Amino acid sequence: MVYSLKRYFQFKNSAQAGAFLEIANIYGKGRVLGSVVIYEASLEFMVWRKLENLAKMVSECPVRDIDIYKMTSQAGFKAFRKVSQ
Repeated sequence: MVYSLKRYFQFKNSAQAGAFLEIANIYGKGRVLGSVVIYEASLEFMVWRKLENLAKMVSECPVRDIDIYKMTSQAGFKAFRKVSQ
């Protein structure tokens, strides 16, 4: 079952919000307003739970220690890799 929702994710700063949105935008559409991410998507329940887990991990981590790709796999998503340019 797919759920169409608009969610707000609160972070401690805009750097955390931007890191979260980098991955979240793969699954839906969102934007950063200060330290808040406004996010809309039509996703299955388990994907919403994984996004919530990812948001929690990012918000608890100091900015200098954020490894969004590692956190993504820890939250239960398929592992992503940063593309080297």
